[in-house]
Amino acid sequence: ITKDHMYDSPIVDIKFATDPFGSGQRHVVSSDRHIIKIWDAETGEAHTNIEPGESAGEINDVAVWKDSGLIMAACDSARIQAYFVPSLGPAPSWCSFLENLTEEMEESQNRSMYDDYRFVTKTELEKLGLMNL
Repeated sequence: ITKDHMYDSPIVDIKFATDPFGSGQRHVVSSDRHIIKIWDAETGEAHTNIEPGESAGEINDVAVWKDSGLIMAACDSARIQAYFVPSLGPAPSWCSFLENLTEEMEESQNRSMYDDYRFVTKTELEKLGLMNL
C-alpha cells in the first residue's frame, strides 16, 4: 500500500497502533509537518485525520500512547498537543476523565435540522400525486 499526504512535504513520523480490544486491527499513524493521518494497516482506508491549529505550528514528532487512543504531537509551540481518538482505544488510566468526556459528548448529541424530515423518491412523489412540487 502506498499513501500520500498530499502536502508535498516529507513524512516526519510513522507509528503503528494495535487495537487493544482484541480485534487485531492495526493502524498506521503517519505525519508530515501539517497533518497526522491514521490509516487501516491492511486496507489503507483512512480512519481519521488530525490537523493541529495554526497556532501550534508545524508537527515535529508524534507519540501514540500504547494500548490507548491518546496521540500527542510535538509542534512548534511551547505546549504538547494532545488528541484522544476513542475508536483507537480507551484513555490511559492516568487520564480516565477523557472517557467521561467522550460519553457526555455522545449523550448530548444535537439534533440535525433534517432529523424530522423524510426524503422521498420521484416514484413516491408520483404515488402521492405531488409531482407539481
